[in-house]
Amino acid sequence: MLVEVWSDIMCPWCYIGKRRLEKALARLGDPRVGITWRSYELRPGHTRTPDITLGEGMVRWRGRSEAEVTKLFGWIRSLGAQEGLELNLDTVRPVSSFDAHRLTHLAGTHGRRDEMTERLFRAHLTENVNVADHDVLVGLAEEVGLDPATARQVLDSNRYAAEVHAEARAEGVTAVPTVLVDRRQHVAGAVEVQEYLALLRRAQAPATPS
Repeated sequence: MLVEVWSDIMCPWCYIGKRRLEKALARLGDPRVGITWRSYELRPGHTRTPDITLGEGMVRWRGRSEAEVTKLFGWIRSLGAQEGLELNLDTVRPVSSFDAHRLTHLAGTHGRRDEMTERLFRAHLTENVNVADHDVLVGLAEEVGLDPATARQVLDSNRYAAEVHAEARAEGVTAVPTVLVDRRQHVAGAVEVQEYLALLRRAQAPATPS
């Protein structure tokens, strides 16, 4: 069973969805099934230098009031806490996730894409560090066991750029998180654990003869 997840580390819903999907996989109890991560940029071409907070951006980009943003962030924060996550959305500053995605591809060549993805989520959404800064990214790569010199070489080049763009253009993927199982059944959004589990079990069931 192939379980693919399109996500962006800028997205708190993706982090929540990651935890819920992991719980669903644990309940499924099939050690052969794991997550294959795919790249998706929510804001292609976004700046690498933090300028405004996510809350300020919600007001500016989406016309939300400050009160609405405060209420929304509180709700998302509580949902994250239920999954064991600390989401510090008030102090998040959105940046380009392109280089971070490239780093996950490097990690994937060493079988550590899940670990790299997890570390990037926490760095951005919990620790609020600049995950577009190459020095920061090299340090995070080293933390998950990647060679820092190799990580630096990748970030200073265009390696894995084509792979990031190709995954982001996957047919039918228009939002994150999107979970696709065996390229035939999918669910979009950070749904509840039970819904992820139902998706996995439907894919696990033998095909019915037509």
